[in-house]
Amino acid sequence: MTATHVPTGTPTHPPTASPTVTPTPTASASRTRTGTRTPTPTRTGSATQTATATGTATITRTPTRTATGTPAPTNTPRTIGGEITAFGVARADGQPVMTIGPQDDGYLTFVRPPSGFIIYIEAKRGLSGLAVGSETFASDPKDPNVLPDLQVLVSRPLGNGSTAVCDISPPVGGVPAVVPPTFGGSQAVSNAINDFSCRFDARGSSMQACTRDGFSAYTFTEPSSTIQFCTSPGIGTELAFPLGDTIVTARVRDVAGQPGHAKSIAIRVLE
Repeated sequence: MTATHVPTGTPTHPPTASPTVTPTPTASASRTRTGTRTPTPTRTGSATQTATATGTATITRTPTRTATGTPAPTNTPRTIGGEITAFGVARADGQPVMTIGPQDDGYLTFVRPPSGFIIYIEAKRGLSGLAVGSETFASDPKDPNVLPDLQVLVSRPLGNGSTAVCDISPPVGGVPAVVPPTFGGSQAVSNAINDFSCRFDARGSSMQACTRDGFSAYTFTEPSSTIQFCTSPGIGTELAFPLGDTIVTARVRDVAGQPGHAKSIAIRVLE
């Protein structure tokens, strides 16, 4: 048994084999496979993912929503017409009534009895530079866009609140309310505008004014005014104002039909 072990243990072969064994340390080169960790640059791929964050730029599409608002001005008249310079109340003899100042609603307030007074509105050229129109009645029962140059609305019904248009002949009726005050959009609003505006007269010069100064001379209340509109002959019982505050809102157009900014006052009736 020991004789068989001798040939296998020949020392001549191990030394020659040992050099070949040393190459096996090249297996340490296999550690260079750790260099394969260079796929860490694949993390740079994550950088490319940040580039996908540029997809957030698609949020810039939101400004396209502004395009939806662009058609609106084409349907809205430009407020460059007549500019209201004075808007108030006078006694039946034409003497202007002092306001008690802005109240809770923010409008200048005038305290009056239900009837027996004058409402006056004065205006001048607006941004358009065109003269102020003087029509106080222009109505078409089939076209709500037909309106007068003077447009007046009330927040509460006057008199019996009749919906008949300009019913100033017997049986005389009142004026319906429009809330909120919108100048157009329906035949009912157009009718209400004409129903009250037709109760006004246009005065083209200061000498024709319905208001008086401190010397009892007829004159506009504002020197810059070029036209004055007055309830004629005044607010009668058919247009009696109800108890409390009624907001009166008005605007005027120029001769080209362009409206100016609206203004409002409050008329307060006490018990």
